[in-house]
Amino acid sequence: MMRLRGRHAEARALLRESLAVLREAEGKESVAVALAMHRLGAVWLAEGSPREAEAELKRALALLRPQVGDSHPAVADTLATLAEAHAALKNTKAEAAALQEAVSQAHERGAALAPATLKHTARLGAALERAGELQKAEAVRRRAHSAAQAAAREDATARNVGGAMFASIALAGTLRLRATQGSEQRGALPSCSPPREGTDEAEALREARQLLEAAFKAGRERFGESDLAVGACERWLALVLAEAGDVDAAAKVAKSAVATLERCRGEAMAAAAAVKAAEAKGLPPPSQLRVVSLRAATKELGEALRLTADLAEVEGDAQAQARAHERLEGIGQV
Repeated sequence: MMRLRGRHAEARALLRESLAVLREAEGKESVAVALAMHRLGAVWLAEGSPREAEAELKRALALLRPQVGDSHPAVADTLATLAEAHAALKNTKAEAAALQEAVSQAHERGAALAPATLKHTARLGAALERAGELQKAEAVRRRAHSAAQAAAREDATARNVGGAMFASIALAGTLRLRATQGSEQRGALPSCSPPREGTDEAEALREARQLLEAAFKAGRERFGESDLAVGACERWLALVLAEAGDVDAAAKVAKSAVATLERCRGEAMAAAAAVKAAEAKGLPPPSQLRVVSLRAATKELGEALRLTADLAEVEGDAQAQARAHERLEGIGQV
């Protein structure tokens, strides 16, 4: 940690030197100066100093807007970084406002399907959910889902198909919150009774199930049965099934999600070992290596195991619950 902070301090010192040179060479109000200020704010944020980051990024925006206009991609990028600083400061309203402006600008310049825009839109939906603005969050999620689906139809690359899957998961998650009226922490199994048939809550869960089943099918066909997004789809599908009262089906799907994510995590561990071995020999990583985030796979597996334990408790299966908790300890996710 100290070494990491040292690198951040060094980066800040270099950026300050660069700013001084740029101000001397191009003037205090140049675009280059504003971009350097953005980078400095990002370093402050990475260092764990969001208040300093927020101040620097606001100065960068104030300098950048008159130079390039509000619709320039650099303004959206700075707004997105500023939103991260707001989030770190627990200022959800300001976070959502910054992301909303970044997304709106992207749509105005015809960049709705750009990867950065899709990412900003997903973050906006999450911020609105945290703020309790579920209707606005759902509208944002639907727009992101439509854009991601369009991108996947236009060009079925792994990135686009994966993006469409995660957009489906995000929208299904918001629908699930609507069905439970936002009363439960996202990702946890609530203790509420299934909604009555014909109600808005029941319809929300039905749509969420359809979204997840379609995403799971598309993902398994495209990526196979050892993929992070596929496992995430299974976990969320199990959660929605449980919400709808079908605990038996939910338990089966959750068990399948655990198996998928165990395979995914195994691949991530093997990939990390292969990279480490190549580095030790001074060689580049294997060209055919499938890069999987071990951290992400472990986190998602932990969520699936917790859901499995919760469902086992509901079913009164103490042994299955104990096994899930033991595995959680084994992967450090207790």
